[in-house]
Amino acid sequence: MINTGKYTLNINDRVKFKTGWLRKEELIYAGMPNEHTVSLTFTWSYAHNSMAYSIFVPITQREIRHMDFDITISRVTPTTIDVEISHR
Repeated sequence: MINTGKYTLNINDRVKFKTGWLRKEELIYAGMPNEHTVSLTFTWSYAHNSMAYSIFVPITQREIRHMDFDITISRVTPTTIDVEISHR
């Protein structure tokens, strides 16, 4: 199942944007390490295999392409982020 839509995430909140039998992908808001950078963590798991990685994005960047998803950032504060996830 693919979950698209608009989400408001606080630090450490996660949204599952792709799930299936034994598979899931999540986006986690990890906060702002400084006043110019946003940290997002992506997790992926399939059965007993998992991985996670963080990306650091300048606050001026509003579009992120992740695999077959587009993530649009509409608002960022040190504690919350508003994102829209859409499937390509």
